[in-house]
Amino acid sequence: MRKNVDDSLVKWLHASRREYRILMDDLTLLSGISQGHISRIETGASKLTVSSCVRLVYGLGRNYRDVASFLRIPVLYPATLGSREYIDSSDISAFLKYYRVERREAVSLLVYFYDIVQDLIEREVGDSARENQDVYDAIWRATEASPVELSLLPYPGNLKADGLLEIFVSGGVITFRDAGIFVRKRREKMKKSLRNMAEEINISHVALTRFEQGRIGRSSFSTIIGIGEALNAVDEVSGIVWAAGEYETNILFQRALEDGYYYPSDDLQKNLANTLVTIFRWLYSSYPEYLDWIDKLRDVLNPFY
Repeated sequence: MRKNVDDSLVKWLHASRREYRILMDDLTLLSGISQGHISRIETGASKLTVSSCVRLVYGLGRNYRDVASFLRIPVLYPATLGSREYIDSSDISAFLKYYRVERREAVSLLVYFYDIVQDLIEREVGDSARENQDVYDAIWRATEASPVELSLLPYPGNLKADGLLEIFVSGGVITFRDAGIFVRKRREKMKKSLRNMAEEINISHVALTRFEQGRIGRSSFSTIIGIGEALNAVDEVSGIVWAAGEYETNILFQRALEDGYYYPSDDLQKNLANTLVTIFRWLYSSYPEYLDWIDKLRDVLNPFY
């Protein structure tokens, strides 16, 4: 299945552009990818990455189902959008609206939820609580960071693959870090070593390590499918990675602009959105009894939905 996947996708995208009579400069406006980069992708001079593929597909008016159909891979896509059990794109959009109108209050809201998590951590006893303290300190600092100081926030280590899959199919936001953790947890469950699985996929173990760390945007689609095949979960891996690509490239929000959605317009706003997701990932993974705080968050953000 993996043979010539990337080349085939490039040809399919090029054929779609010609079929719809979309000029390259128009596709630049629709996808956010420069005309020169699109040209290099179409001629094979540049690799088609997950991030660029997501942008080009939606720029051409197509979607993941079209990609899966073309590649003849099974489709797993959120079937219950709007279930509202987890942080979703409407929550992030509402928070960003709140931030743009009342910046200080929005940051204070994040700090408020940080304090909730901080109190929970202080009740814990042992080394694990002290280790987690660094994570929450990082979350705290991120709420007041300048764009120059932004850094990738750590995720909780005890997230489970099945839990992330549930978030995905329920229409919750999925990030590249979620996708990386999903792959790592599935690999560990199958008792495959990092090196052995990398050899099976025919990529370096360093590349697979980066993938599992959430550094996925520059991965090729053949790598995604290879990982899915190695884990006997092509539909789950490709679906989750695609959903993460929609979030990371802001396509998830741009598709809903007609509904008044806001999307992160700079690095600071993206970091604030990621911080919101991170806080609730910790609550979900370690303190599920406190997930009703999502409702409390939505009560505050209600005027901005």
